[in-house]
Amino acid sequence: APVAAREAARGVVARRPIEVGVVADAHLLSSRDLALGGGARSAIGIGGRFFLRIDALAHHAELARDAGTIALTLASVSGAVGVSFGAAWLQPKVSLGVRGGYAWMNGIAASVASTGHSENGAWFGPELAVDLSAWPRARVHPLLSLAAGAHVLGVKGTVNGGNDVTATGFWGAFSLGIAVR
Repeated sequence: APVAAREAARGVVARRPIEVGVVADAHLLSSRDLALGGGARSAIGIGGRFFLRIDALAHHAELARDAGTIALTLASVSGAVGVSFGAAWLQPKVSLGVRGGYAWMNGIAASVASTGHSENGAWFGPELAVDLSAWPRARVHPLLSLAAGAHVLGVKGTVNGGNDVTATGFWGAFSLGIAVR
């Protein structure tokens, strides 16, 4: 049979490609605070170049302010639909989806002249991600990801006389990881 017919037949009977990975992630909030963390990410092929992406991430930061320290913890999940491009050695992927989670902020006063408070709540919003996979057909391969989004629903930690901590507004993220196909 011709090569094109054999490839088409393989596409029909082959299992959907599933990629599972672990990532280290840096999450930059609109308040210019950086929270470091990581988690798990999966991409499931749904035909041709299209895929579904899901992930679960957790981040933490100890943020210094004049009045004290804010302990910030973010947990989130994401779901997206995307398309992949590229050659056999480098494969860019673009996905659009939503990310939602929960934020915990605990203020720790630096002195008796100030008080610490806790804020927590859900956050949610759209997310656009660009992923690069080097040697994506290899069983194990590296991942690089850039993402941006907006917290439509979010949490704000007010700091009197200082820069507020905000899990609201625009955010960005950078991830490095390893995936298994």
